[in-house]
Amino acid sequence: MNEITYVENLLSAAFKIKDLGKLKYFLSLEIARTQEDMHLCQNKYALEIFDDTGMLGAKPVATPSHKKAENMFEDSEIHEPSSYRRLIGRILYLVNTRPDICLQFNI
Repeated sequence: MNEITYVENLLSAAFKIKDLGKLKYFLSLEIARTQEDMHLCQNKYALEIFDDTGMLGAKPVATPSHKKAENMFEDSEIHEPSSYRRLIGRILYLVNTRPDICLQFNI
């Protein structure tokens, strides 16, 4: 604990800092601590993505999609490219911080 106090003192000498207490949520990571471990979770972030896209109640499908689904965006026009880019960025961030679900998105 002395090392943490030492670093805090160094930082407070150079910058104005404020101790916000125990870390609970940072960069979409939910942090839960026990005496021995620290558990990271992103359930809230993933559920927010589903909620924002209107797919919160969607169910997984075990069958492959139709052949034409590969080119479903080819003829259509995206009306709000900024929201589409934001969604893709959020999914990429989720996949890069959770390699275990990367294969499920096939990215």
